[in-house]
Order: sequence, then structure tokens, then C-alpha cells
Amino acid sequence: MRFVIGLIISLTLCVAAEAQQRLTSLPPVVDTAGRSIDVIALSDSIPVVAIRFLGAMCTHCMQQLALFQEHTEQLRSLKTVVVAFSDNEVEKCREVTQQYAFSNDVFLLCSDTGNTCSKALGTTIAERNGSVTELHGIRIVIKRDVVFEHYSTTPYMDVQNILAILSRRTH
Repeated sequence: MRFVIGLIISLTLCVAAEAQQRLTSLPPVVDTAGRSIDVIALSDSIPVVAIRFLGAMCTHCMQQLALFQEHTEQLRSLKTVVVAFSDNEVEKCREVTQQYAFSNDVFLLCSDTGNTCSKALGTTIAERNGSVTELHGIRIVIKRDVVFEHYSTTPYMDVQNILAILSRRTH
């Protein structure tokens, strides 16, 4: 009986820690218009797909973002915004937004200079030996709840899965 009670208490603590972790805010990123964007606060009014990518020089990252751009109309119908950020400067974000014709009502390419948001997400990791590990990350945040997250050494390319999750969560 004590084991069962202990297990219930342990599970309750894990769930509470998980919920608390999901509700914390992130440092803001800056969009191409120079506005400060708080991804978590934005999720109060609209579902957010937050993507941490390695920057315009990463061809795989740009392929991932182009895949999302191909689904602009679906994202718009799901009333969802993609906030993609890297440590690129705001001016570089503007150039890339124009080059890829990202729709600003659905797709915000943002600057995270200093990787402050990325560090808070755990996608920029300072290693003990002084090196830095840079990960790709994607999170779906709806009303401050993280309903999906994936971190990896490569971009997450399954846009159809993201759209399916958004569809189930928003309808």
C-alpha cells in the first residue's frame, strides 16, 4: 500500500513539474519589423509553431521553413502562426523573408541574437568543455501549453504531422 501511495505522489509531482515547465515564458525574439515577440504570450490568442533553426546558412533549415511556407493556406485556416528564429540579425531575417516570400500574417522570421530564447528552450547548450551544441527545435504552443516538441541535430520535416496535431487541437 505504501508503494502505491508513493507512486501516486511521485506521478503527481512529475505532472506538476511538467505543467509548471510548460507555462514559463521565453525571452522575446525580434521580428522583421523590429517588434519584440513573446512566443508564449502570443500563444494565448493564437496557436504558435515555434521553430528554432540554425540560420539562413543552413540549407536543411531553409528547406524546413520552405515546407512550412508551402502550407501557408492550411496554417491560415488553422489560425496558426509560425515563429521561426535563429541568431541571424533582423536585417538578414528581412532578406530571407523577402527571398522566400514568407507571408507575415502566418510566418514570422525572427532574430534571437545571443541565442537567449534558444538557450531557454535548451537548443543552444554550453558544454562543460567550452564547446556549444546547437540543436534544431520545434514546439507547438497553444494557450501556453506545449502540445508537441521535438529537438534534434536535424530539422523536423514532417509538416503533415504538425498540421494534423494543430487540426486536432484547434477544432
